[in-house]
Amino acid sequence: MFTEPAPDPAAGTAAKSVEIQHGSSSGLQANLIEQAHPSAVDGEASATSTAQAPLMKQTEEEQEQEAEGEGEAEEEQEESIEDLYGSLQADEETRNYMPDFIKKKLDKPPLPPGMTAELFRALFDSIAAGKEPHRPKSDLEFLTVHNAALETARLMWLDSLVAQIVNNYRREAVEVLDKKLHAIVPSCRKEKDDYDRLAKEVAMDYFADPDHRREFSSRLVRGGFGDEAVDTQAFQLALPSLQKIEAMRKSAIKERDRALKELERSYAARSPDQRLPLSAAALRNLRNEIRAEKELERQERLREESKKAAEGGDA
Repeated sequence: MFTEPAPDPAAGTAAKSVEIQHGSSSGLQANLIEQAHPSAVDGEASATSTAQAPLMKQTEEEQEQEAEGEGEAEEEQEESIEDLYGSLQADEETRNYMPDFIKKKLDKPPLPPGMTAELFRALFDSIAAGKEPHRPKSDLEFLTVHNAALETARLMWLDSLVAQIVNNYRREAVEVLDKKLHAIVPSCRKEKDDYDRLAKEVAMDYFADPDHRREFSSRLVRGGFGDEAVDTQAFQLALPSLQKIEAMRKSAIKERDRALKELERSYAARSPDQRLPLSAAALRNLRNEIRAEKELERQERLREESKKAAEGGDA
């Protein structure tokens, strides 16, 4: 009978040893792969960081350059403001500074009837120079001077209205005086209308015919009214209108005096030699003046260059 041979203990031990060695080699290989993979990842990250380093450095340099550019721009702006301030102060006593909005108001002022822009400008200059050694420097001071000049012009117009209103009542005054001379009391409406019509004709002849005016004046003297009876009666008729004019005059005087007091308070709060405030209007006006001066210089330079070029061509 065939008997299966018994397993060799040595052979089993050798097989197990081979298996262990195989397993160990597989694990070692896996470990080597795992160790190699992180190295590759680290290499890629290192390469990426190496490539990004110049970009980050370049970005930082650009930011530094932008910051430096902004700082230089701010310094230039500060220097330009200081230059403007220096230019403004260098000839402050001779420069005819005036805010733009005041210039516009003076070019087209809201004038009362009979007032011209030239006369209003003369009033403005007179008030501005009326408190030597002070003169308006700030925008508020210029506006106060403008308001005072405007109320002064209004007051002058109201004063002229007094004589004009009285003169407008002179014809009606002649009619009233003619009725007083006759001392007639109409008995009906028709007689009253006829009498009114005759009085109007007398008044028209009084202003149209010098001889009739002398005759009527003589009748007034004989009637006891005097030589100035017409003007006196005209003033009496104009009194209601003159009272309204007087109220308007008082308002204009009050506004003018208030503007002048504000100007005096402003002058009292500073020295006459105080630096001219750099308001927005002052800067804008100064820049416009400097721009105009540079434009004139540029045009003069172009004319000189054209003249030299023409002389060179002729030669």
